[in-house]
Amino acid sequence: ALNTSSDRQRAEIETVLRKKADVTAVNATLNQIRSQNDAVSADMATKADAQQVASELEQRALVSDVNAALQQMASKASVTSALRKKANRADVDKALADLASITDVNEALRGKADVDSLNAALELRPTQSDVSQYVEGRIAEVQRESVESIQSLVAVTDRLARDTVQRADFEGWAGDMTRSIREHADKTQTKLLARTSALETQVSSQTDRMDAVLSTHGEQVAQFIQASE
Repeated sequence: ALNTSSDRQRAEIETVLRKKADVTAVNATLNQIRSQNDAVSADMATKADAQQVASELEQRALVSDVNAALQQMASKASVTSALRKKANRADVDKALADLASITDVNEALRGKADVDSLNAALELRPTQSDVSQYVEGRIAEVQRESVESIQSLVAVTDRLARDTVQRADFEGWAGDMTRSIREHADKTQTKLLARTSALETQVSSQTDRMDAVLSTHGEQVAQFIQASE
């Protein structure tokens, strides 16, 4: 149909030209033909667009479905209320500024006792039984040395007395010597007891100090492990 119309229009143009129509009439005819062609093209395009739009509308949700979905969403008032409850940027920055930095945490951790080192120290710590055995051994050693010293002194004194003293009152002199030796033995025993007491006090003090240090480190390790968890 379009080709037939074009042929007819072309024939009309030739007729007009043959009749020597003026240029204005020819231009008007050409413009009319262009307008008709544009109208036909626009009509065809409109029909194609209408079909496409109809197809798309069929695939879209109905207005009622959209309204139902919107009713299930949070309202503007509820969203605004929720946003007001959130912390603003300034509050967050202030809270972060009050927290310890990673550098501070690392420095604090460097100052704490190493867990492995502390466990090794705890394993090497002598028990109360070990300390008691050590003290008793030292006391027995000192007593043995003192007894041997006294016995040696008595033997030497007795030998000198028998070899050098030739007088009637040997027994009296021996008694005096015996008393002197006993006094010396008593003094030696007193010194021995004093040394033993001082040694026990020193060992006990060192043990208590070690227990206090290990207890402090143990508490620090426990706090560190609890904080890490």
